[in-house]
Amino acid sequence: MAATSLSTERRVSNHLNGMYSGVATGNCKGDVSRKASTSPRIHLDPCSVASLRSLQAVVDTWIEIDGRLQQAQNNSQTKGHVRVAAKIGKLRTENDRAYFLLLFAHFEAYLTSRAAVLNVRRQSSPHWSTRRGWDVLNLKNMRRIAFRNRLSYCLDQTSLDYATIESLYSVRNSLAHQGTTTTPFIIPIVASDLAQIAGRLKA
Repeated sequence: MAATSLSTERRVSNHLNGMYSGVATGNCKGDVSRKASTSPRIHLDPCSVASLRSLQAVVDTWIEIDGRLQQAQNNSQTKGHVRVAAKIGKLRTENDRAYFLLLFAHFEAYLTSRAAVLNVRRQSSPHWSTRRGWDVLNLKNMRRIAFRNRLSYCLDQTSLDYATIESLYSVRNSLAHQGTTTTPFIIPIVASDLAQIAGRLKA
């Protein structure tokens, strides 16, 4: 990652005093004071609206579910049911992890479609100088191309956008393969970052 790039952890911390008072991490949510009463709007670039509109629905659903769990956790805490409150906190953490993976899956699907458009355009060119190096790629199964390669087709590897996705991809891998992560994240912020960057993917 470039030295000038902000890590996911730092970017999340910049939002902590804004949208939420708690952070989703690999640990149990002990802070029951987090508020998620309204759903932040995700602003999409026109070229990504059709494919990524579902991200807003995912965020809206997460906020509704997390809000209900938070209320139940608050009630249990107020009544002195510490074990119940702790159990609900763990449920909220697992819920966040699941929604992170869902959001990233939407982004990856869109990235794959943009990479495919780029490859088709390059391979269909009548000029060998444009086709050069692209003819060997299999357009029938773009997902067999490594994620970072697909990302490199559409984003400059030295850019902050690339560094951000690289950080989120590391979180995704930790969750998918280990079931946990120590990196803090907030679902609406993750969704907004993915949507904004998706709008800047080049094809």
